[in-house]
Amino acid sequence: MTKRDIITLLCPSVFLFLFAVALILIPEADSYKRRHTDNGYSQQRYETFVSSVKSGKLQPTTDMWLKHISDCKASVEAFEKADISMVEFIKRIGWVIFSFIFLQVIVVFEVKKRLTKS
Repeated sequence: MTKRDIITLLCPSVFLFLFAVALILIPEADSYKRRHTDNGYSQQRYETFVSSVKSGKLQPTTDMWLKHISDCKASVEAFEKADISMVEFIKRIGWVIFSFIFLQVIVVFEVKKRLTKS
């Protein structure tokens, strides 16, 4: 088995390696970005709500305020939990790909070793 054969057999591993690195790093960065940027739609809804309260169109009671705040908090917590779960799942896929790359490299060199013995 020549060096060219080994490189040809390991070439897919290089691409899988890059893909696995992307799976591990990109979701974390994307999740961070989504958590730390303002959502324009929610900002617009908030401003509409505030202007309705200030103009007197809407006169919320204490119970309405508390319900609204608890609903918002529950919504944010559910989103964050789902986001974290997805990021962890994608990162696990990346680590599984790394383990398969490792196994492929071992197999290629074992086959090379057997071919050189015979």
